[in-house]
Amino acid sequence: MVSTAATEILATLTITIVLEVAVAFFFGLSRALWAVVAVNMVTNPVSSALVATLYGVGVGFGSTRTESWVWPLLGLLEVAIVVAEWRLLVWALAGKAGTSLKLLVLSVVMNAFSGTFGTLILRSMILWQG
Repeated sequence: MVSTAATEILATLTITIVLEVAVAFFFGLSRALWAVVAVNMVTNPVSSALVATLYGVGVGFGSTRTESWVWPLLGLLEVAIVVAEWRLLVWALAGKAGTSLKLLVLSVVMNAFSGTFGTLILRSMILWQG
């Protein structure tokens, strides 16, 4: 049987990949979408596990907990993800998909888009389930 945490991590990974691939496509990176998928396969499970740890074991992503100390940590985590994904994209694409600056902007936009809409999608899924 698959655990709830594993299901939630798989759901966040799937939603993130779909949203970020869409952004990369609109950035004109149709030949480099594989890199966006690969980068997210590395960063998303790690960040999901860290978020689950921040919220405590067994609480899950549908938590309504609002401890004030969590938000700055989530912000720092998101900045770290943007930087990690940018550097991984620069490395994976080695100048084949634009400049380092273009890939930095792409990373910022992808993460802002997937963070915003991914959260809305996950919240609606959680509300729909229960």
